[in-house]
Amino acid sequence: MSETSVDYTAGDVQREFVLEKGIDGEALISYELPDVLVNQKRFVESKDNYIVGSTISRYTCEDAEIEDVGWRRCPSPPGSEECARWRGCPHGPDCPEDAIQSDPILRRVANTSSFRPCGLVALSMFTDRYRLVRLEDGLEISLTESGVALGSQDDVYDERVLRTSGGVGAGAELTVEGVPSWLTLEDGFYEHFKVWSRQPASPRVRNLWATVPDGLRSGRYRLEFTENSRVWTDAWKVPFKRVTISEAHVLGSSGACVFLGGLCLGICCLEAIMTCIFLFAPMLAPRASLL
Repeated sequence: MSETSVDYTAGDVQREFVLEKGIDGEALISYELPDVLVNQKRFVESKDNYIVGSTISRYTCEDAEIEDVGWRRCPSPPGSEECARWRGCPHGPDCPEDAIQSDPILRRVANTSSFRPCGLVALSMFTDRYRLVRLEDGLEISLTESGVALGSQDDVYDERVLRTSGGVGAGAELTVEGVPSWLTLEDGFYEHFKVWSRQPASPRVRNLWATVPDGLRSGRYRLEFTENSRVWTDAWKVPFKRVTISEAHVLGSSGACVFLGGLCLGICCLEAIMTCIFLFAPMLAPRASLL
């Protein structure tokens, strides 16, 4: 399986890389976040109960309502002077306009009267955006962002997050329980939210962001970061962010194959050890005397 990774941090505008092996079939563009605790119980349960809740599983948005969006999305460490300006955003009387414009979620919440969907999962949504250019001829590669969510997610969210008959932008395109939502259809934002809402079992996030149906030929490319949020690396102390370009494969990613292969190899080793124990155990046992 062919995989090429590009690491970046806040402040990066673009990165160049070489795709040594072309991808003939569909190419997958994914983002990765290492060492994040999105698999913690408190985080996973902080979702909009109206959308994903049931009689068995109950969710809550405690400490993740509209008044918490500003200080939690602040790109500086908590308690800093900058974050003090963000507290109460976007509807606080002292919320600066530059703070609102600097974050994609704040820009959208500023046009609504509530934060729906709510919760820490929604509040921490990954919002970076990318543009891919082939350097040989300057061609911008078309990235397909639609259809990246699982069909099961479409069934859940599209029944609860309803589209309005008109209007464009946050608070005008989608509603949750009859309340205008901060989610938008622009740039596949709603589709990316559905993908983000499905937490991994490990502290490493890897989500599909877009596809290139016609594949990619080998050569030099430039990955441009049209949106590069500071909050992940500056405030939440993620060491780096990563974009991975890979080929679609029936066995999944190379990382998944390495994990499953290592697991199977470990089980085989244990079976070999147990086999040796059962074979040699009778030889070590004391023999009964005939006298």
